[in-house]
Amino acid sequence: MRRGCQLQFFGEPRGPIRDNLDEAQSDALRLKLGRFDGDGRFYLDAGATFVWLPIVTVVAA
Repeated sequence: MRRGCQLQFFGEPRGPIRDNLDEAQSDALRLKLGRFDGDGRFYLDAGATFVWLPIVTVVAA
């Protein structure tokens, strides 16, 4: 089963389920809910979190 990363803010989705953490971090940067520090470490604002969820795909018959 594939898993994807979603940005949530106080439990509410703030972006789609992304294939990887880098794309979810881009969502956080775009929404000003996260930032990189001077050493290149990524931080989320209070209330924001990344949640790993299953990605459900439909297989054509």
